[in-house]
Amino acid sequence: MQLQSNELLAYSYAKLYNILSTGLRFFTVYGPAGRPDMAYFGFTNTLRNGGTIKIFNYGNCKRDFTYIDDIVEGVSKVISTAPERRNGADGLPVPPYAIYNIGNSNPENLLDFCAHSFRGNWFLLAYCQKIIIFENIEN
Repeated sequence: MQLQSNELLAYSYAKLYNILSTGLRFFTVYGPAGRPDMAYFGFTNTLRNGGTIKIFNYGNCKRDFTYIDDIVEGVSKVISTAPERRNGADGLPVPPYAIYNIGNSNPENLLDFCAHSFRGNWFLLAYCQKIIIFENIEN
């Protein structure tokens, strides 16, 4: 709900006050100095300590992993391109508002992720590719 309310508030300010507004959505960012609460850190720590990973919903879950360098590249590209102010067919201003998904655009099944990521000592190195997709969500 927090994501939706934030985007709605940004859209409202763009519409009411003609404020340029750009939203960015990041998808499961990983890389050096990653967040310790992310699943892959928890999985790794659990396995290193001899524990068992708990997988819910029979592993029927997909996540899109995005390397931090790709997020930085995406933010750099979006910063240089603000939404433009323009009028619609009715002559009224169209809210200068855009939302971008910055992600790998290749969601991985949780069971496949676990099977590939934890084979040997390699973790996400050979499995995740650095792919970046910039998708503008039309409102």
